Amino acid sequence: MVSVSYTLVQQWDGGFQGQFTIVNNGNTAINGWQLSAVLPDDHIDTTWDASFRTNGDILIMNAPSYQMIIAPGASAQEKFVAQGSTTSPADCTFDGAAC
Repeated sequence: MVSVSYTLVQQWDGGFQGQFTIVNNGNTAINGWQLSAVLPDDHIDTTWDASFRTNGDILIMNAPSYQMIIAPGASAQEKFVAQGSTTSPADCTFDGAAC
C-alpha cells in the first residue's frame, strides 16, 4: 500500500512551491511510478526528483531514472514550483489510484 501526502512548502505573490511525499507502506518495492495532480489555473515551472509534463491543469510526474525504486518502508519527496494561486491539488492519483 502507498500513501501520498501534499505540503505547501512556501508561497509568494503569484506562485508557490509544493511537495508530494510518497510512502511505500507495502511489503514489495515500487518499481517506477506516476503521480498526477490537478492544479487548476496554475503553470508548473519545474520539479525536483521527477520528470514531468503537463496536460492542461494536470501535472504528471514520473519516477526519475536514478530513483525508480521506492523500497518497502521508504519514502520519496517530489517538489515543484508553480505560478498561480491554486496552492493545493484539486485531485491526485498515484499509478492510477486516488491519493
